[in-house]
Amino acid sequence: MSRFLGGVAKVLGWFMALVVGGYVVVNGALVVKAQFKRNDVGGRLTDKLAAAVPAATSHRDALTAAAGTAPEHAWIVQVCDFPTTDSGWMVNSYNQECELRSAVAFAVATPEAAEALARQLPDELGGAVVEEIDTDGACRTIRTSGRPYSEEVQVRTLAITRRTGSEGWCGRLSTTGQHRVVSGEVGPLDANSDWVVVLRDQPLDRTDIGCLRWSVLFCDNPFFDKPAWGDLPK
Repeated sequence: MSRFLGGVAKVLGWFMALVVGGYVVVNGALVVKAQFKRNDVGGRLTDKLAAAVPAATSHRDALTAAAGTAPEHAWIVQVCDFPTTDSGWMVNSYNQECELRSAVAFAVATPEAAEALARQLPDELGGAVVEEIDTDGACRTIRTSGRPYSEEVQVRTLAITRRTGSEGWCGRLSTTGQHRVVSGEVGPLDANSDWVVVLRDQPLDRTDIGCLRWSVLFCDNPFFDKPAWGDLPK
């Protein structure tokens, strides 16, 4: 009996070794494949940035001329996130989604001055004036153009009033995902001042990067939550 049980244990051991070895081999191949895909995504982003960065810089310069004053802050960043493609509560695959976000922030003396400056900007730079001002805390969206979650460039002009208490300030300035600075220095804006901020979001790339399956049920990010970044134009 003991000899039989020992044989069963050996068979089970060999089976488990085969299963573990299979997972290591398969996922090792997927890691190598992900590295090739990372290089491919980074190359596409580099190509897109060659045109996107000069466009964002020209937009900033045109805004400065239209406002008649230099912005207090201006920055351009690559922003990348990893949204998932799901079936119910299970993740089927990961995507890397990236955009180029620029922000141009003008300090003003009063809320009235903020709204006046926001309305002074040309439609092609600040977006079209909205019929009903969308307010979220201290943020008021005065102008907007482009559709979110599309391939269009989206521009929003915000009038932001100074903080008067402990309430939240302006969540619309924040970004989801990780970012890498292209130019300028990212905020923060002084919450005790009034501001006009023009945000410009240009979609760059969305790629299905698949998944690593270290278990039957769960799917892990093949990029290990570290985005593939594009190189900046020289």
